[in-house]
Amino acid sequence: LARKWGVPAKHGDVPDAYVKADKEEELRIYIRVPQVIKIPEEILKERVVETDAEVVLELKKALYGLKQAGRLRSKLLLLKLVEIGFHQSLVD
Repeated sequence: LARKWGVPAKHGDVPDAYVKADKEEELRIYIRVPQVIKIPEEILKERVVETDAEVVLELKKALYGLKQAGRLRSKLLLLKLVEIGFHQSLVD
């Protein structure tokens, strides 16, 4: 598009792009939290799944390394671009 419109090409980066995307509700993924990490009591009360000797939390957002992270990030980007007036190509 830059060449077609005769404007300079630019690029950018979205910091923490993967962790901005919400995880699908039906996808249940849990993580163990190391004991050295202190979690506020109000978060523990509403988000802890198990409480044995370790804390286990259910993920609410995508996370680097998840198989679904790239797709979820792309889905979020598409939604944001459509919100500001872009249209998805039929070949995407």
